[in-house]
Amino acid sequence: MREISILCCVAYLWLFLALPTVASSVVEDGDTTISDIELEALLDTLHPDIIEQLKQGGPEATWEFLNEVIKNKRIAAEAETLSYDEDGFDYWRLVLSLQTARLTFMEKKFLNDLKMPNFSKLARERYDGNKDKIAKIPEGRQSSHILLSCNEACDPMDKIAEGRKLRERLVSGENFEALVIEYSNDPGSRNNKGKIEAWIERLDNRFVREYVKGLYSIEKVGDYSKIVLSKFGVHIIRLDRIREGYRPFNEMKKGLIKQLEQEYKQAKLAQYRDTFSLGENTKIYPKALKKVINAY
Repeated sequence: MREISILCCVAYLWLFLALPTVASSVVEDGDTTISDIELEALLDTLHPDIIEQLKQGGPEATWEFLNEVIKNKRIAAEAETLSYDEDGFDYWRLVLSLQTARLTFMEKKFLNDLKMPNFSKLARERYDGNKDKIAKIPEGRQSSHILLSCNEACDPMDKIAEGRKLRERLVSGENFEALVIEYSNDPGSRNNKGKIEAWIERLDNRFVREYVKGLYSIEKVGDYSKIVLSKFGVHIIRLDRIREGYRPFNEMKKGLIKQLEQEYKQAKLAQYRDTFSLGENTKIYPKALKKVINAY
C-alpha cells in the first residue's frame, strides 16, 4: 500500500512541475502543503548534485526528500506558537534571528537588482593612475650556475680556490656550458647546461639566501658572480635574464572591473542603508535606555 502511495506521490510531483507557473499543491499532508512554486524556490537553493540525485533516485528518494521538506516546514511553523508572555527571551531571540535573516535577504536582493555601470573606462584610468602600485612586475632574474659540492669531509677553502680558478677561465672566455658538464655537481641544472628555469626574485625563499644575494650582486646580463659559498658548496653564478616592467592593462582589466564593481556595490549599499537612518522625529528615552544597558 505504501508502494502505491510513493508512486502516486512521484507522479503527482512531476505532473505539477511540468505545468505553467501557477501556485498549485505538490504535496498535501493534513494542514501542511507544499506548492509547486514553493518547491521550485527550495530546489533553487540546493546544489545541482542533490537535484540530480533526486531525479535519478527513484520513488524512495523522492519520498524521503518530501518527508524532510514537510518535517522542516512543520518544525519551523512551531516558532509561530511562541509568545513573549510564555517564552520570554526565546521569543525575542527568534524575532531578532528572523530580522537578521530578512535584513540579509533584503541587502542581497538590493545588490542583485542593482544595475552596474560600464567600468571599462574607469578601469583604464585606475590602471594608468596607479601603474607603479598595482601593475609593476617585481624584478626577477634567471640564472645558470656551476656547483662544486662540498660534503662534511670536504675543506670549503679547497673548493673556493677551485671555484676561483674556474671563474677566471670563464671570464677569460671559456665555454660555460662545457665547464658545467665537466665540473658541476648539481644534477638538475647540469642536465640543463647549468640553467635554472625559475625566475628568482630578490627575497625569494625557494633558494638559499647566499645564492639569491650572489645573483643580485651581478650588474649585467652575461656576467658572473664572485664565488658564492652556501650549504650546498661553491657556486659560480651567471646572470642570464632580467625581468621587469608592468603587467599589461588587458591582463588586469577583468580584475580591476570586478574591484570597481565591488566598491560601487558597497557605496550603493551604504546609501541604501542610510535611507533607513534615524530621523528628525526620533525620540530617545535616556532613563529607559540606561537602565537596560546597565543591566548588562
